[in-house]
Amino acid sequence: MNQEEKTRKTREKIMSAAMHEFASNGYAGASINTICQSGGISKGNLYHQFPSKEELYIACVREAFRSLTDFLKMNLPNQEITPELYFQVRSDYFRDHPLEGGVFCNAVLFPPLDLKARIEECRAGFDELNRSILRQILAHRKIRDDLTEDQILAALRYFQDALNAGFRNLMPADEKQANEIPGSDRSDTPAAGNTAGQTEISRQILTAAQPLTAESSPSYAAAVTAHEKACRTALSIFLYGIFS
Repeated sequence: MNQEEKTRKTREKIMSAAMHEFASNGYAGASINTICQSGGISKGNLYHQFPSKEELYIACVREAFRSLTDFLKMNLPNQEITPELYFQVRSDYFRDHPLEGGVFCNAVLFPPLDLKARIEECRAGFDELNRSILRQILAHRKIRDDLTEDQILAALRYFQDALNAGFRNLMPADEKQANEIPGSDRSDTPAAGNTAGQTEISRQILTAAQPLTAESSPSYAAAVTAHEKACRTALSIFLYGIFS
């Protein structure tokens, strides 16, 4: 095995352990020590590949968005995409990729304040795909003359951000502070009380620690299903209104 192959395998090993830790505990609660211990990795090797906890987290977030985006592209038809089909494919992805799904949910719902700009960069391809899908949906409907496509796309993003804020508000104040205050992350030890006292929905979203099956991780499945159902309902109301 040459050096390039060794480096690749080392990075994959680090990423696998880190994806598990960030999916389970979020950015603030994740521990570099735990990542090293669970992955059988020395700190020297980890920091050689990723110079900081922030860089490792961003690498995991980037991979989660890339993986989901690629899955959607491969499994959605080129034409006649409906909101129902879109969210069904997303649900299939989260069912089959619980760790990436955990990192995705954490980055979308509880982004650390000082990393929001970098997370936005990581999700650029995902957002562009969503805009493309929405354009396909809008192409089959008559749009009001006083609205532009850009205005509709921007309004939908505001709508989605408001929904995500609602999920964030389910967290106790001390948990929101741990996830949002710059410098509050612990590089070597989990944040004190990161899981204790959380409401059920926030606890579920942050505990995708095992491969998702009906037996091993029903709480994670319920949390993702709840969030996806809320997103699907919000999009339906946005597109079709509230009147039958």
